[in-house]
Amino acid sequence: MRGEPWTDLRDLLNRAEFDNVRREDQPAAAKQLLADFPTVEALDAYEAEIRRAALAPPDRQDARAMIGLMLAAFPNARPVDLGAYADSLLHYVVSDGYSPTVLAEACGQIVRKSTFAPSIAEVLAACEQARASLQSRLGIVAMVRRHRERVERRAA
Repeated sequence: MRGEPWTDLRDLLNRAEFDNVRREDQPAAAKQLLADFPTVEALDAYEAEIRRAALAPPDRQDARAMIGLMLAAFPNARPVDLGAYADSLLHYVVSDGYSPTVLAEACGQIVRKSTFAPSIAEVLAACEQARASLQSRLGIVAMVRRHRERVERRAA
C-alpha cells in the first residue's frame, strides 16, 4: 500500500463498497478486489501498531521534551511563568493518560496551525482530537476486515 496506511485503507473501503453494489454476485470480480485487500496478517500488524500508539502509557520525560519543543516554536510567547505553564501542562497530559504518539501529534498540529502559543485547554483539546483520530483508524481497520470477509465469501 502506498502513503499513509489508514488513508489507503479508507480508499480501499470506499472502492470495496462501490464494487459490492456493482458486482454483488461476480466471483471473478470479487477475486480481483480481494487481491487489493491487505492480508489478515497485515491488518493484524497495523491494528497492533495503532493500539500501541494509542494506548502506550504516558512518559513524563518524552512529554516534557515535546512540550518544550512546542513552546519553543512560539518565540513570542510570554507566559507569566513558562516553567509553571509547562509543569501544569505536563501534569494534565500525564494524568489524562495521553500516549507519547498522541501528544506528539497534538503538538505537531498546534505548531502547524497556531499563530500564538496555546492555552492548556487548547493542547488538551488537540490531544483528544489526536486520540480520536487513532480510534477512527481502528474503526477503518475493522470495516476493512468485515469487507475482506464478505469479498472472500463471494470469491469462493
